[in-house]
Amino acid sequence: MPQQPRIAVLGPVLVEDPSGAAVPVPGALPRAFLTALVLARGHAMTTDALIDELWADAPPRGARAALQTLVSRLRRSTAEGLVVSTSTGYALDVRPDDVDLVRAEHVAEARHTSDDTSRAALALWRGDPGADVDGDLGTALAERAEVARRALRRALGTAMLDAGDADAAVGLWHEEAASDPFDEVAVSGSMRALAAAGRTSEALAVFAAHRERLADGLGADPSADLVRLNADLLRRTASASGSVRRIGLRAAPNALVGREADLAAVMDLLSRERLVTVLGAGGLGKTRLAQAVAAALPADRSVVVLELAPLAAGEDVVPALGALLGIAEVRSARALRDAVVADLRGRVFRALGEEPTVLVLDNCEHLVEDVAAFAADLLAQLPSLRILTTSRAPLAIAGEVVAPLAPLPVDADGAAVRLFTDRARAARPGAVLPFDTVRRICTRLDGSPLAIELAAARIRGMGVEEIERRLDDRFALLRGGDRSAPERHRTLLAVIEWSWRLLDDGAQDLLTRLALFPDGLAVDAVEAVAAPEQRDDALDALAELVEQSLVQLVEHEGADIRYRLLETVREFGAARLDERGRTDEVRAAMIRWGRDFAATRNVFTATGEPQRRWFREIGREADNLVTLLRWSLVAEDRSALAQVFAALGGYWTLRGAHGEVVAVAAEVVALLRTAQPPPGDRAATTLGLVLIGGSAAFSDRRTSVRAIAMLRRVVRQGTTGFPVLDAQAALLLTLGRPDDGLRLLAALRDDPDDGVACLACMLSAPLAENDGEFDDALRYAQRAEALATRTDDAWALGSGAVTMTQLLAQTGRHADALVVADVARTRLEVFGAEDDLYEIGWTVGLCAAATGDVVRARQVAADLANQPVANRGGPDGEAVQMAVLAIAIAAECARSDGDVASGAAEYARAWDAVTAHRKQTPNWTLMAGAARIAAEDEAAASRPAGAEPGLPSGSDVPRRLRVGALVMLRLHPWWIDLPVIGTTLLGLAVAAARQGAADHAARCWGLARRLGSRQDFAVLAHDRLRGVLGAVVGAGPLADAETASAGWDRAEAVSRARVLLEELRFSA
Repeated sequence: MPQQPRIAVLGPVLVEDPSGAAVPVPGALPRAFLTALVLARGHAMTTDALIDELWADAPPRGARAALQTLVSRLRRSTAEGLVVSTSTGYALDVRPDDVDLVRAEHVAEARHTSDDTSRAALALWRGDPGADVDGDLGTALAERAEVARRALRRALGTAMLDAGDADAAVGLWHEEAASDPFDEVAVSGSMRALAAAGRTSEALAVFAAHRERLADGLGADPSADLVRLNADLLRRTASASGSVRRIGLRAAPNALVGREADLAAVMDLLSRERLVTVLGAGGLGKTRLAQAVAAALPADRSVVVLELAPLAAGEDVVPALGALLGIAEVRSARALRDAVVADLRGRVFRALGEEPTVLVLDNCEHLVEDVAAFAADLLAQLPSLRILTTSRAPLAIAGEVVAPLAPLPVDADGAAVRLFTDRARAARPGAVLPFDTVRRICTRLDGSPLAIELAAARIRGMGVEEIERRLDDRFALLRGGDRSAPERHRTLLAVIEWSWRLLDDGAQDLLTRLALFPDGLAVDAVEAVAAPEQRDDALDALAELVEQSLVQLVEHEGADIRYRLLETVREFGAARLDERGRTDEVRAAMIRWGRDFAATRNVFTATGEPQRRWFREIGREADNLVTLLRWSLVAEDRSALAQVFAALGGYWTLRGAHGEVVAVAAEVVALLRTAQPPPGDRAATTLGLVLIGGSAAFSDRRTSVRAIAMLRRVVRQGTTGFPVLDAQAALLLTLGRPDDGLRLLAALRDDPDDGVACLACMLSAPLAENDGEFDDALRYAQRAEALATRTDDAWALGSGAVTMTQLLAQTGRHADALVVADVARTRLEVFGAEDDLYEIGWTVGLCAAATGDVVRARQVAADLANQPVANRGGPDGEAVQMAVLAIAIAAECARSDGDVASGAAEYARAWDAVTAHRKQTPNWTLMAGAARIAAEDEAAASRPAGAEPGLPSGSDVPRRLRVGALVMLRLHPWWIDLPVIGTTLLGLAVAAARQGAADHAARCWGLARRLGSRQDFAVLAHDRLRGVLGAVVGAGPLADAETASAGWDRAEAVSRARVLLEELRFSA
């Protein structure tokens, strides 16, 4: 056990500081923050949940920013990496034993705990937990700590008894009972300790006093468990002789891996309930767990284990049990007369009732009805009997408590990986077992212990990579396991066939039909693929599959129930379906279901709650729909393809996963363009072509052009019935004709349909920004937000807030941008719009640095380095852009701290990073170059008196910027980002001023203002640079240049910028 927790809450809150010492946490909010994460039990907490915990009903304005600031300050005073950011909030990056409360709970939850371990855990208490934590969090911490402390004291009492220290145990249990006189666990512990100390008469007196106390105070009787303990003590006093019966237990051949929690849970249930069923699919280890439970039962409890798998009929259960108990010579009812069977049944009942007994009935599923009736009779007649059963189907009788057995976890330190590794090392000690490969194998085997052990046994003759490759035919691979195992457990195929044979024909047929769904399914899909003649009985067949543990029922709050098949069961079912020649029939039924599902969930034709609900529903079926999309392409089913792609494409687009659209775009267009869509598919076809035409425009122009050509033919057929979708199509058809597109946008901004006008304003804002018209862009964005609010278009509200954030940042309104960014993040998290959230992220980093919050800014920069860049559209190299932005944030943090020299060095590093990739990132190359010029000039101006401001000698940055801007103006006069050209001219204005070219500097300034040079890099802020340039050029020439350029339209401004760039000359 570690000597010192890194986070301690069992007393005043302490935390590990950078030196490794445990120090108090100053401030109520930081203590509450750490307490909330500790109480989260190792899980991340969302930002909203933390805000609610810390501030309840009175959060501060800008609560997210306040939380980030709190975390940043806490990180400065704590060990590195203790608190980490997640995609939605924060978490503790510590091992469980690094938190004293969790360490204590783990000891308390352990089945067997030594005296020393329990005492060490109790020694972690340094005071009253929660006393220095305000509000509900303090109360919750105190209550949870008290539960752990009580459990530890009871574990210590048990350990004392195990160690033979009964006198000390008596004192501890007496204290526990005194603290709560009605606590029967404490009363039971006190009685057991007294009995172990040879003071049985006192133990009986404790029971008598407790019974009287219950009757007087509550009008109740002691529990059945306590009554049985009292009876047991009475029997001991009458006779100390006699041996406890233990029949049918098997010694474990090796360690039971990954079932510690299950063992404890079943033991706990069996201590409280009279009938417990370990329920699960074949191969999960139910028998092994039941044997472990039986072996762990108290030594004074009789145990009888009967294996039912060899029995062919329910009538054989009593004879088999009689033979096991030694009161019958045959195990089959067919060899006995009815009278003999009746007499034997009575003797079996009497034998099981002689003393407190646990009867284990293993593998009940093939005799479930007979076993259920037998178990019910036993429990009704024998009050001291408890029954533990294992089955793939529940007994479904009164009093049964089910303990579901799940597959082994396959996460980073999951038991599945440990099991494979242990068994493989036993089979071949020198085997090379790469962790990632083993984890993939375990994942594909669904965490099934039997399948994992069969796979690990193959290590004797092949490597793990070969085992992984052969899993495509897993039933051939996973055979020939332990020769001592029952026949049904020697191959993976036998495990599934055992359950298969227990199904009726309807359930067998349905299982094969469900096997083709790759990611589970809802009940409507079950009915859709059922055989037509069995559709009315499909739900009954489904219930049978769930009961036999061949289909898993998955339920999450707020979502419909789904049904899932383990991968092994899926492969078995698919093979049986193929043998029956029904694969094509079921695929066709699935495609029909997918088409109907998608046709009613076109997220681009809805707003409000329907849009959000459809988005969630498509997300749950996304993997299934991708499979159906592929099958529709193969089947050349244009109708299904159009509807399924429209649903998936809309879902991907709202999430910002434009790469997913592009990945299938060429195949989709190739099939759709072979015929005109019928009216019922026109809207879906139109949306699909719009999404492809827009998403593929940068990366696959040929496909984009073909999509637009097909779209033009579809539009000629008539409208879709959805004005916003018709507007999107009309706008895409103007691609390549910018004047027509701008005129259409202007008309659509005044459309009477609010959704159409909102769309037009949303698109107009970035186009106006691209032309340097920031006032117009802000006006369009504000109107789009108003219209989106009116129509309750959640996605438009989130996307519009992103645009507004960027506009405010680019115009130097950094504090306002941070406020809107929080709004945008909240709105976009509904859709998991990773691309837009990424854009918000780097903008927040730059704005935070500009407003002095360097802690938050540096955290954003660190997060950028860990964000994936896959599936994002756009022409720039995302990885390079990410690197440049992270460096730019670092530069602005240095400037905010007053270290302008370091800021200039960081911008020089950004320039070096981007110039090697300037063809992929032309915009960011110009931005980084302009920022470098301004930063190096600022650094030079801050040097000691006598130093001249200006650029380092030999710098060729101005010359390269000039050339880069000219190339962009010559090649892309219409699609060019004018604010980027303006930013370039702003940097060149500084360079020209320092070279004595005052006229050129003034003209560069005027054009930079007209083209809307960007100010999200604070070093390029207009207010700062106006003063810098004015000191060299003079305020008058700058004002004159600004006034002259203000009246130029786009074409004239671009023309004059080109002329000016051609005139400029810079020496290296």
